[in-house]
Parts: sequence; structure tokens; C-alpha cells
Amino acid sequence: MSPDANTALNSLKRHFGRSPLSAIRNKISFHYSDKENLTEKNFQQLAESEPLLFYLSKTVSNSFYYAGELVAQSTTINLRAAPAAGPNDDRSREPRAFNALCSDVIAVSRDITELFGDLIGILSEDACGQITIEQIADGPKLSTFSLPYFFNENDALPHRADHRDG
Repeated sequence: MSPDANTALNSLKRHFGRSPLSAIRNKISFHYSDKENLTEKNFQQLAESEPLLFYLSKTVSNSFYYAGELVAQSTTINLRAAPAAGPNDDRSREPRAFNALCSDVIAVSRDITELFGDLIGILSEDACGQITIEQIADGPKLSTFSLPYFFNENDALPHRADHRDG
């Protein structure tokens, strides 16, 4: 592997040995049991003024996703220690913890992308023989893309002449 891929692998090993993301995975992810009853504790900590919206319909679906996401988000953020506030930082613990959690996820994603890119190259070369790997500049930022929430799907289809009479 390349030196960058080895660095990424070592970083991931250190990270998943003991990290906030490991705590989240080990304590509340779907394949682990909630031995500390964190979900219930965080549900009980929701403010009484919090609107727990339930979307009821005749369709069989998960209509409790807002309430479920709210509890999962609270539980996840509470598992991440918040860094100390800086001199000009007047945010409460939760926003600082959320920001730190986002930084953790970005760092891990960067390492996974570096490692997997190298591994895909190695596997491709193993399967196909000698290959050429080119480094290209980053594509456009995701923030430059905009997709409308509502759109007319007919507008996305190729336009055809209307052959109706009259």
C-alpha cells in the first residue's frame, strides 16, 4: 500500500480502538443491545415542549421517524464529550459536542476514502494486471449542487411532439 494508505489504516486502527464513534457503535447501534438503557434515558430527557410529531396514515410505514431520530440524535450527542468552550465560544455543550462529532466523522471518512481508494487499486491490479492510477483534482463541492424538493418528473423526460389530433 502507499504511504498515505498505510497512514490512513493506522489512523483508523487507533480511532476504532477507543473513540466516540466506537462508543456510539458499541452502545446504541442497531446490532448491539442498549445495556445502559441510554435510549430510554434520553427519551425521558426531552423537553416537555418538544413536539413529538407522528405522521399517521393508512400506509404501513415508519411514521414515528421524527421522534425516533430526535432520541437517537440526543443519545449520540450525549455519548460525545464536548470540547471545552473557547474564549469567544458561548455555545452550550450540545452544539460543541455535535460539532466535535461531525469532525470525528469527517476524519474517519477521509481515512476510509484514502485507504479504500488504494485497496481498490491493488485489487484491480491483482485482477486485471498492470493498471495506471491517475490523481485528479477534486470535483465540484457538494454545496454547489441543488436538487429541488418537488419537481415534475415529466420535465425530466425527453420532450416528444404531441401527436394528438385537434
